[in-house]
Amino acid sequence: IDRSVPIPSDFPQLSWKLPNVKTAAGYHPTENMLDLMIGQEGTLGVITRAWIKVIPAPIAVMGLIVWFSELEDAIGFVELARAGAQRPDVSAQSNSLNPRAIEFFDHQCLELIRKRVEIPEEAHCGLFIEIEHDGEPDLEPWLESLEQSNALVEEIIAAETAEERERLYAIRHAIPAGVNEIVIANGMPKIGTDFSVPDSALREIMKHYEHVPLRNVLFGHIGDNHLHLNLFPQNEQELEQARHLYRDLALKAVALGGSVSAEHGIGKIKTQLLSDMMGLEVVKLY
Repeated sequence: IDRSVPIPSDFPQLSWKLPNVKTAAGYHPTENMLDLMIGQEGTLGVITRAWIKVIPAPIAVMGLIVWFSELEDAIGFVELARAGAQRPDVSAQSNSLNPRAIEFFDHQCLELIRKRVEIPEEAHCGLFIEIEHDGEPDLEPWLESLEQSNALVEEIIAAETAEERERLYAIRHAIPAGVNEIVIANGMPKIGTDFSVPDSALREIMKHYEHVPLRNVLFGHIGDNHLHLNLFPQNEQELEQARHLYRDLALKAVALGGSVSAEHGIGKIKTQLLSDMMGLEVVKLY
C-alpha cells in the first residue's frame, strides 16, 4: 500500500478537521489509504512490514541548561527560539536560533533536581536546549537572545562532548526519577497529561496548569507546546479529584485547538477523550 491507493468511494468520510498541533490522536482526514492507516493504533489493520527513511546524523550537538527567575521570561525565549526554527531559510548551521530540542521544567521540578544537582537559588524554572552545529557552534545569537529574555546567563550549563551531554541528561532524567519516588511514597498512581496546543495558546494552557490545586510537576516538550503535567494524589478522594481535573484540562486543550494526546496515543483509558476531541459521531463512523 502507498499513497497512490485512494480511499474507496464507499468508505465513511471524515467531517473532522485535524488540529494543527503535535498529535497522536484521532483519525486523520486524508485522500489515501496509507495516511489513513498510519498512526491509528492498529484499529484499521496491522502493519507487517515497513520501509523507513533515516536522516543523516548531525555533525555535532551542543546541549544547554538555562535557568530563569520568571516563567514569563522562559516562555518569551521559547517563542524567540521557535520563530527561528520555523523560518524556512534557517539551517542547522545558520547563525540564527534553530534549536534541535527545547524542554521545560517548572519550579516544582527544580526541587526534584536540587536533590541531585546544585541550582541557583533565584532559579524558578529551566530549559533544556540542544543545538545542532557543524563543529564550531556560534553561541552569540543564543547568548544575546537569552540576555534579552532575562535568563541567568552566568549560570548556564553547557555541554559540547557526548560525555558532557550525559551530565545534562542526568539532570533532565532526575525529574522522572523524582516523580517515581513521589508516586511510591504516596502509594497512589500519578495522573499525567499528554496534551498539546497551538503556539498562540501556550500561555493560556500553562495558566490553567499553574492553578491546579493538587501537588504536581510540569515538564516536557515546550518547543511544540506539549507539556506533561503530573498530578500526585495522596488518597482515593484526591485520585478522583485528579481524574476530574485531567478531563477538565483535556477539554480546555481541545477548546484551544489542541490535542488530547500529542505522543502516547489513545489506548483503552482515553477513549472518552477521543470523543471529546473528534465528536462521538465521527468516532462511531469507524
